Amino acid sequence: MNVSVEETGPVERCLRIEIPTTEVDAAFEAAFRAIRRSTQIRGFRPGKAPREVLEQQFGEQASGEVLQRLVEGTLFKAIEESQLDVLGEPRLDAGELPKPGTPYGYKANVDVRPSIEVAVVKGLALERPVVPTPEKDPVEAHIEDLRQRHAQVVEEEAGIAASAGHLAEINYVGTVDGVPFEGSSAQESQVELGAGRTFGGFEDQLLGLRVGDERGFDVTMPEDHSDEKLRAKIVHFEVKLVALKRRELPELDDEFAKDLGEFDSLAALRERVRRDLEHEAAHEADRAVRGDLLADLAKRV
Repeated sequence: MNVSVEETGPVERCLRIEIPTTEVDAAFEAAFRAIRRSTQIRGFRPGKAPREVLEQQFGEQASGEVLQRLVEGTLFKAIEESQLDVLGEPRLDAGELPKPGTPYGYKANVDVRPSIEVAVVKGLALERPVVPTPEKDPVEAHIEDLRQRHAQVVEEEAGIAASAGHLAEINYVGTVDGVPFEGSSAQESQVELGAGRTFGGFEDQLLGLRVGDERGFDVTMPEDHSDEKLRAKIVHFEVKLVALKRRELPELDDEFAKDLGEFDSLAALRERVRRDLEHEAAHEADRAVRGDLLADLAKRV
């Protein structure tokens, strides 16, 4: 294998790799041997078809397999022999398919690690950021988030009116000028009241309903609605509340901590959360300092 390297850019090198005829022929022999074993040729016993017949029927397939075999067997060896510190994947220019009885050559462009002379950094000053004091105790806020994520959804008691925080299951039909539109109706659709995920105050219209109640109301669609036909349109909805549910939070006690799998008490959970948050804050400060350092060095280089 002969390898030459050309500098084609500040961080780009072009490798030209030539593989001698003996290696090309050996690769073709291996390819046709595999084809002969796996293919039944009419008029010949299994595994006995001559090379000439195989070349006529499978020549292009064999050339493709030989190309892959030769490139895989030489490219990274050529990079290593050339002592190139390559970044990223090589960009291959395979050229023509290899042919028996001739050498095969191809090119590959690679990006290499640039050589950088660091400027004088004496006097470089960096300030480690101070983590601001949160308005709410971060440990308790994190534990409350754990409670929310482990809440159980249960049916609300009969006769309770829908209010913020409830999960309302509704059947609804929407119309514009009395005509339904695509996606204007649904059965047992769930809406979290007070979450602000609907448009035009739709959620607010469900407040006060009890299971079985029906209500009709109008909603003005936003001007940037994804459906152009509905933008700024007044949609009339007929809604029936079919179920009302609520999230039931677990008690904040030792049993809650144990249910998380690796704590024997609530105190141990709080201590673990505190350590994790401190560790995260320290890493965030480290990342900020490193970012400032690299930005300052980039200006100097």
